Amino acid sequence: MKPLKHMNAPRANALVWLTRHRASAGAGIVLGLFLLLILLVAPLREFPIEDDWDYAKTVWNLLQTGAFHRLEVTQATVFFPAVWGALFARLFGYSFATLRVSTLALAAGTLMFFYALLGELGFDAPRRVLATLALMVTPVFVYLAFSFMTDIPFLFGYSGALYGYTRAVRRGDARWALVGSALAACAFLARQVGLLIPAAFGLFVLIRHVRRGPAPDPSPIQSGTGPARWREDWGASLRWILAGCAIPLAAAGAYGLWTEFLGGANWADRTRTFSGTLGFWLQPDFLGVLRRRLAIAVSTTGLYLLPLWLAGLASLGERLRLARARLIGLGLSALVLAVTLAQLALTDQWFPYLTDILTRRGLRPYLSYFAYNMDAHRPLVFSLEASAALTILAGLCGLGFCALIIGRIRTPMPPELALVYGATLLLALASLTFFTYFERYLLPLLPGLIILLLDATRQVRFSARVGVVGFVIVAACSTALMRDYFAWNEVKWDAGRALLAAGVPVEQIDGGYEWDGWYLYDASAAYIRAHDQPMTIDPWQYLLDPRYIFAFQPPPGYHVTRELPFATPLRPGGVDRVLLLERGP
Repeated sequence: MKPLKHMNAPRANALVWLTRHRASAGAGIVLGLFLLLILLVAPLREFPIEDDWDYAKTVWNLLQTGAFHRLEVTQATVFFPAVWGALFARLFGYSFATLRVSTLALAAGTLMFFYALLGELGFDAPRRVLATLALMVTPVFVYLAFSFMTDIPFLFGYSGALYGYTRAVRRGDARWALVGSALAACAFLARQVGLLIPAAFGLFVLIRHVRRGPAPDPSPIQSGTGPARWREDWGASLRWILAGCAIPLAAAGAYGLWTEFLGGANWADRTRTFSGTLGFWLQPDFLGVLRRRLAIAVSTTGLYLLPLWLAGLASLGERLRLARARLIGLGLSALVLAVTLAQLALTDQWFPYLTDILTRRGLRPYLSYFAYNMDAHRPLVFSLEASAALTILAGLCGLGFCALIIGRIRTPMPPELALVYGATLLLALASLTFFTYFERYLLPLLPGLIILLLDATRQVRFSARVGVVGFVIVAACSTALMRDYFAWNEVKWDAGRALLAAGVPVEQIDGGYEWDGWYLYDASAAYIRAHDQPMTIDPWQYLLDPRYIFAFQPPPGYHVTRELPFATPLRPGGVDRVLLLERGP
């Protein structure tokens, strides 16, 4: 770098500002690239994504009646995103685009909380920027950020709570524990699993007190007074637990009273969440399913964080050297992972493994409720050869994570890292042992795994330039997949609305899960009540008699009435098509 005195004044001033405000500059880079991602995806589309038709109806009911009410099929708590979405709808008008923008605002906040958390953990600016960008462009984050699902509101509360708790522990300032507590309450009011966040903080305080004696004095300390003081009595620890847990526990108590005594419980609460999970635990092959889920989790998250693996690749070997006893654990992990992935491959289950978001046919390509069950699927986007190559790469990344986890066991670590890893472990157990298992359940694990990877390379060479190459690759893939997903959904919804305008009864149009839920849920629920039928997770099956369906290829009994071309970066020539099909005579 040239001496400042030999530079022109504007450039010298810019370099001085960047040096003094490196953290702010890094945050600006993240927000600027997130804005670029939004512009590339172009999210202002008028249709729902996955389950968010459900949550969009909750917002509509809240706006119309002033009362919060969940649909019978809703499993998430959904209170926080519903109120947040209603606020945006009041300001900008109710629409799917408005609700999607409300989630994007929380996604930006999530990235800022995570960036700040990495700073609190002592990582340098290049690592903080690249790690936050790596989270931002994972396919699961991109997909959920451009929806009105509850996962990003949960991650917003979770990352903010981790930041507040970590800052409280490092500074000995209980006011930051209260901040973390409030944000943990937001996470719980998005998804029930958010209650594990304050549980992790409470366990952290108790374990630290028992193993190391004191807890930090909850009296705020001023900057410059040195490290936080520690006190030996249980009263201090209990006050810290109260500061970190009181608000989410109060929120959980109020929510529990509402569901039990004020009519807030629904069919999903009564018949799916608890009973389904208990049934999963009691199934004979529970341990085998758990093993497969764990292998899928470490492999999928490992591949999604490719930019960080590449950035630390040159020096990771130095950090993966383990003691002889730990090599045994690593060898067992490698054997279990290899056997599990081989078993999946033998049943034609290659990466991507989980079908709720990223599949071998793109992002959630379920065009028709009936056509999907008749195997009228989209032709492959990821070929078998590509999926096999990605499986091998994912397996190697998963093995790398296993090595890092084994290397961290029984290794002294700062208390703030112990808090992050403890919270990640609790959320991982909840995700892996829930009765359903979707790719979006891996999202809350990403912050802790990113921090583990960064911590493993803290003292070694970290090539940000190589990491940027990985970032560009993953960003290009996620952006292309999202543009493709929005494009075929848009032509499908436009054609479906045209059928409605032409007088076709809504129950004769099968436009897929989101379409059926949005247009048929209310009538289906009324039919079930009137005819005393059992509720199901897809209640429109009672009404749906599809004369028209949408698919990528015709199933038996249907013929093509119209081809709907759409632009996509995933096909040669940049064009693919959806078929509008009519039932034959």
